[in-house]
Amino acid sequence: DGGAGPSPHAFATWHRDAVSTGGRAALPPIPGLETAPFLTNANLFNLDSLPPRLAVLGAGAVALEMAHAFSAFGSEVTVLARSGRLLPREHPKAGEAVAAALREAGVTVRYNATVE
Repeated sequence: DGGAGPSPHAFATWHRDAVSTGGRAALPPIPGLETAPFLTNANLFNLDSLPPRLAVLGAGAVALEMAHAFSAFGSEVTVLARSGRLLPREHPKAGEAVAAALREAGVTVRYNATVE
């Protein structure tokens, strides 16, 4: 192949997926957030009880992993994405695939969302 790497048009298919990036949450610049009770991927799984509803800020891998997990646990989950698609740093097809999986799991996604 001359070292050109994989074709940008080649896609893999799979039956199940898991996104485990080991990343850290980036806190958005929302006025008052520092004084509000919020959770991140570092402490979300330390809850004593399942929240009936959960808003997840962000459309990156860590945020979407948390959204999918809590939907599977039984929470009503809404993802608030600042951009017009999920996984904005990845190939658009990856974001579309994850969006479809989240829809199937019952997660609501709000695109181009702002939080004040």
